[in-house]
Amino acid sequence: MDRNSALKRQAVKIAGSLTVVSPSRWLRQASEASAVLSGFRHLTIPNGFDTSVFRVRSKTLARDVFNLPNDKKILVFVADAVANHRKGLHFLLRALDGIKDDSLMLCVVGSIDPGLGQSFHHLGRIHDEALMSLAYAGADAIVIPSREDNLPNTMIESLLCGTPVIGLPVGGIAETIRDGFNGKRSADISVDALRQAIADFVATPRSWDSAAISKDAAWQFDERRQAQAYLGLYQEILESKRR
Repeated sequence: MDRNSALKRQAVKIAGSLTVVSPSRWLRQASEASAVLSGFRHLTIPNGFDTSVFRVRSKTLARDVFNLPNDKKILVFVADAVANHRKGLHFLLRALDGIKDDSLMLCVVGSIDPGLGQSFHHLGRIHDEALMSLAYAGADAIVIPSREDNLPNTMIESLLCGTPVIGLPVGGIAETIRDGFNGKRSADISVDALRQAIADFVATPRSWDSAAISKDAAWQFDERRQAQAYLGLYQEILESKRR
């Protein structure tokens, strides 16, 4: 065991009884297997979201707000720093490069590096949650090409807005996306698989049930539900201390 791990184990040992809460089962399992936290109790409580803001909105209105065409199939990619290699825009652009469909349009939200070129439409940085919900609503789908991720906020926000998600089978994405109901998962973690998932989504017109997607996401991720879960945990811990 290296010195850092030993120090961490000593630090958490002082706590005695410790409950580790993670937003996704993937992260919980990683923590349960870690040398530092493996001996402690683990729970999964997802992050909570304001469902009065992130909700189904008019696609036509959303596209008017951003001056986006109504005759395009629009995919949206969101990252605070678009050039961040971990977020996978380069991976997505390689996947899209093999799809020949003039009706397909990629929109990007976040700060960009001028060197990225003109292969997408930049919507800028969006800090207002209500405006961000319109960006999700204006999309046919958002794409999350991260090759490792916990439980992306962008995924949950999009689903709450009733917009399907296309992503790789990793972390909390694999746990949340049910193929054909609220989006599509690629068969594996590769450019070819992501390209196929996007092509299948675009080439198979179907009526995605935005209301059902949003309702399902709200049941799982409404901030009031998560607050109750934490309240229950805190009460349980306090009761155990009184015994």
